[in-house]
Amino acid sequence: MNSENITNLISDSIKNLSEMVNKGDYSFIEVEEEILKIVNRIGSFIEKEILKNVQEPFSDNIIIKDDDKHPVWYCFKENRNLTFINRFGEKVSKTRRCYESPTKEKYIPLDEQLGFTNCKGFSPMMTLLMASLGGLFPYKLSSEILSQALGFNVGSTGVQNNAEHIGQIIEENPEKIDYGTDKDQRYDLIVAEVDGTTSPQITEIEGLRGRASLKSPTEYKECNVVVIEKQIGKDRKKIYGGLYSNREAFKTYCKQFASAIGIDNGIMKAFLADGAHHNWDIADEHFPEFIQILDFYHADEHLFAFGRLFKELKRGKLFSKSHEGLLYDGKVNQVTEAMKLELDHVPKRNVKEARREIAYFIRNRNRMRYDVFREQGLPIGSGMIEAACKLVVCNRFKGNGMRWRRKDNQEILRVRLAILNGTLRKYFMGKRVKDNIRSLTRF
Repeated sequence: MNSENITNLISDSIKNLSEMVNKGDYSFIEVEEEILKIVNRIGSFIEKEILKNVQEPFSDNIIIKDDDKHPVWYCFKENRNLTFINRFGEKVSKTRRCYESPTKEKYIPLDEQLGFTNCKGFSPMMTLLMASLGGLFPYKLSSEILSQALGFNVGSTGVQNNAEHIGQIIEENPEKIDYGTDKDQRYDLIVAEVDGTTSPQITEIEGLRGRASLKSPTEYKECNVVVIEKQIGKDRKKIYGGLYSNREAFKTYCKQFASAIGIDNGIMKAFLADGAHHNWDIADEHFPEFIQILDFYHADEHLFAFGRLFKELKRGKLFSKSHEGLLYDGKVNQVTEAMKLELDHVPKRNVKEARREIAYFIRNRNRMRYDVFREQGLPIGSGMIEAACKLVVCNRFKGNGMRWRRKDNQEILRVRLAILNGTLRKYFMGKRVKDNIRSLTRF
């Protein structure tokens, strides 16, 4: 196909499709589907011609790559053929020069320049589309959406493999994760919130693979989530993080997360969570300069939990309701003193639990200065992290009939976080390899 053939193809297509519509043989959705096929043919032709004209960045037999640690020498090894499915549904090939280091590490400069480094059998755009949809929706649904949108069949297995592949790349290189935020920017307010939720996971039994593993018992694994919101005036940006892990590992993750996105340049800084001890441990260790705020609605739940311990439930409900306003105004000491006076109305079997609720308010009273926090323009509700748990975990991992392997859980979580943070596309962007590579002849 040349430029003249393309012109004739467009002209003939317009004439033929117009006739089909006039005859009533085609609905307009069918017209657009046929147009998409033509666009794909033309796009693929243009892409092939561009690839023919793409030159190798180096023709030298020895090149030196300056990485972050030290220079690495690479010798020309062989020409290698790259075959991939492009954005237009056609298989395309390109030959590239492959170099090898003394440690047998392979390096293909052209792949790095064009953005093929993280791709596996598909072009960067196709890989991005498949990983994006696979991170957002079930694989079968993703396949159907892509097939309709692109005008050719995209299999669900391909969607799954590419989503998991990109997730694995991100998982194996945590130091290279881009959170899409400026660490040095000064912000009016930085708010950090943490919480966790669970999702169903296959209990992995040694020896069981493939479909046999589906008969394995289901267990629910916790995914810990962190979200940080940076605010300048009315502009707000949320950065999401998450990890399927135990609490100790999550503490380490929060430290890395906070360091990567930058939390020091906030005029006001607040850390919100429920009353769980491990959340405040994270705040103390990794967010030491943040004002700690206990989510008002969790505190309110504890106030009403105290009321349900009364002999007379009506009296207990009335007590909780009448002291809700005091709690909202940050008068925690008044609330706790009133709770102590009401212990006579709590049956003996509930006294221990009632004292535990009183201790909860005493322990967290500095985190319940809700009147002061509101005056400072700080949030007192952790709705942001509640929404984040649904957005990051529940909407993808807790669909009907879903069960996940631990490895797949974490890989797709990484992809999903990159989508939510607006940084997934960066994994497919090429770069100027000549900026950090030189040939021995010019050394």
